[in-house]
Amino acid sequence: MALVVCGLGTGTFIAPNSSGLMGAAPPEKQGIAAGVLATARNAGMVLGVGLSGAILTTILHAGGDSAVVRAVGAGLLVDAALAVAGVLTAALR
Repeated sequence: MALVVCGLGTGTFIAPNSSGLMGAAPPEKQGIAAGVLATARNAGMVLGVGLSGAILTTILHAGGDSAVVRAVGAGLLVDAALAVAGVLTAALR
């Protein structure tokens, strides 16, 4: 169910956000805008995977009972906080 919510949120955010960005760019600059959008999206994916991996590794290294559950939970909590920050940033523009 959590993946359904994540997929719906992603699907309802990416299309309007991309449309808003491309619509704000003048026609002669839309190629640059598309490049910036793709670069930002790829950088976000790379940083997200790296951050999640760092959180997972740090908590697993500490060990203890249910370390995997705590590590995944902490990673998802940080990811959710970053997603909320992104939504708020997009809403303010």
